[in-house]
Amino acid sequence: MSNICEYGCGQEGKYQFKNGKWCCETDWHRCPKARKKQSKEMKKYFEKIENRKKQSEVQNRPEVKKKKSKANKRWFENNPEVRKKQSEKMKKYYEDNPEARKKVSEATKKRCKDPVYRKKLSKAQKIRWKDPEERKKQGERVKKRYEDNPEERKKTGEASKKYYEDNPEAREKASEAQKKRWDNPEYKKKMIKAVSKAQKKRYKDPENRILQSCAVLGISRDQWEGFSCENPYCDIWTYTNKEVRERDGHKCINEYCEKKSGKRTEVHHVDHDKQNCDMDNLVTICTSCHGRAHRVDEEVFWKSYYSDLLTRRYGYGSYEPLDFFFEAA
Repeated sequence: MSNICEYGCGQEGKYQFKNGKWCCETDWHRCPKARKKQSKEMKKYFEKIENRKKQSEVQNRPEVKKKKSKANKRWFENNPEVRKKQSEKMKKYYEDNPEARKKVSEATKKRCKDPVYRKKLSKAQKIRWKDPEERKKQGERVKKRYEDNPEERKKTGEASKKYYEDNPEAREKASEAQKKRWDNPEYKKKMIKAVSKAQKKRYKDPENRILQSCAVLGISRDQWEGFSCENPYCDIWTYTNKEVRERDGHKCINEYCEKKSGKRTEVHHVDHDKQNCDMDNLVTICTSCHGRAHRVDEEVFWKSYYSDLLTRRYGYGSYEPLDFFFEAA
């Protein structure tokens, strides 16, 4: 005859404790009947405000919080299924309760204002990121979240942009850190490869190519008419391209160029006509200046400017002074 759980649930008793009693679980607290009974007792106990306050003080002690955190961490590490289930449960809860989500978000923001807490959080994150598996896992999780939720990705991007606009010091700090990382040849090689791979993947979709073209030209999707690269070059383009680069010393000759070093040069058609390969219509500029020259809102200025520049440097034809543009602006 099998033993019956002596804690009231009536199930088969599988485990015997030191007190001689049998239980259906390894711990009597996990017995369904005992849990239900204990839950009722706890609810009755916490109905009194004094007891709730007392318990809150105990739970907020640093040593208790630390001990509880370690116990929870150990429990979730040993039970990944429970961790996943709990995560899904919390996710669903916050989706159904936007007010609770907002409240937690505000509380987290408030905590993050404390430099001690931020330092502690940063330290914990750095320790996690030292583990390659954890880093890869976190990267895939973020990637999947943004792929499934393009609106969230857009929202996060806008929030980051606004944050750096409002905090120029943080922006400068992040920029310096990024430059420091790019000084590492291995990191640079890895990032170039990753960006190239992502760009190729994005460009497989024609719509993404069109949107990128619109961004460069400074126009909306409705104003887009076609790719300029699809228009054919003139027959002597290969020869004139090389000759123009040699004439300009293989460097960007734009006097208003914003980049000072590490520039890749390209040959630009001043009047945007790829069939016109005359020397007075071609100028060597960097990729950044080339993109600006093709923006719809700056097109008139750059056409006049580059015609003026070529005339001043090499004496090509005649030109109208740029004063008309600045007066109109």
